[in-house]
Amino acid sequence: MDHGGHRVSFFAVLVVVLLAATVALSFAPCADAARPLPPSPAAVTTSASAAYEAAKAAVSTLMEMLPMGPSPGGGGH
Repeated sequence: MDHGGHRVSFFAVLVVVLLAATVALSFAPCADAARPLPPSPAAVTTSASAAYEAAKAAVSTLMEMLPMGPSPGGGGH
């Protein structure tokens, strides 16, 4: 049996549905950003440098707690 006519009508319906969905979505209102940008780049730089300095101080403190000298020999080394 020849189902060529059914195949063409199926694809025609599919194209019309996709075209209608595209047109409907193009007229839909856009949503605002979930996270709006900060007010100025200077505020970001200040908070980033403050966070960097805090992290640097924390790493320095942790490094001072480490024991000095070579690691002990033995099993696993």
